Formats: sequence, C-alpha cells, structure tokens
Amino acid sequence: MEKNIWIIANKRKEAVCDVSMPIFMYGFKVNPEMENIIKTGGMRAICILSFDALQKHMTEGLHMPSLILIDYEMSKEDDFRAMSFIKEQAGMEGVPILFMTDSAEEDVRSECYVQGALAVLMKPLTAVSV
Repeated sequence: MEKNIWIIANKRKEAVCDVSMPIFMYGFKVNPEMENIIKTGGMRAICILSFDALQKHMTEGLHMPSLILIDYEMSKEDDFRAMSFIKEQAGMEGVPILFMTDSAEEDVRSECYVQGALAVLMKPLTAVSV
C-alpha cells in the first residue's frame, strides 16, 4: 500500500520548508528521486495547492492519503471548505487529519479540533515534528 501525506496549503515552501521528504506537486511529473522512494516503500508528500486541485485529485482517486496536513490559515480564509469536502468523501473515514499553523493562540488550536483535526502542528514543520 502506498504511504502518502497530502499537504493542503497555498504556499508549497511554507508548508514543507524543513520536511525531509521529496515533494510531488499535483499536476507535475514525478522526479527520479521520487521513483526510488516509491519503489522502496517510503513515504511521499503530495502538495495540493488549491481547493480545485483537491477536488480534481479526489475525483481521479490517485495517491490516496495515509495522513493529511492542512494549513490552518488557508483553511480559515476558505471557511474550512477543504476539510468539509474531505469529510464528505467515501473512503476517507479514518484518515488522520492534522492542521499546521504558525499561531500559538489557544483559540486557533481549539478551532482546529472543532473542525476535526487529530492534532495541531506548529510551522515551520520539521522531520521531527511530522
């Protein structure tokens, strides 16, 4: 089974600046380094940079996630549309969803949990925090 992390954020660099795993941006070709990771059973991070890309990705059913990271600030601006959409999709039950934020405010963390997050991670993300 593939091990995929979906990273839903509008800024790729901000979302994954320190995570030591190769990135597959939806709509682009897989690079040779990624091919080796796939062959050896490693984990792949897939950046989904807009709600439209998320819808397309779900429709095509490619690279289904083992874990989903959602940028809080992007979600807040979009009224948590991506989170709602994911929750409505068959087969997504049980996939852990984590929010990432650069805010240490308790009300932000609380809102993430209300929206259905399993955990809230502080940005910038590091390989240790993920």
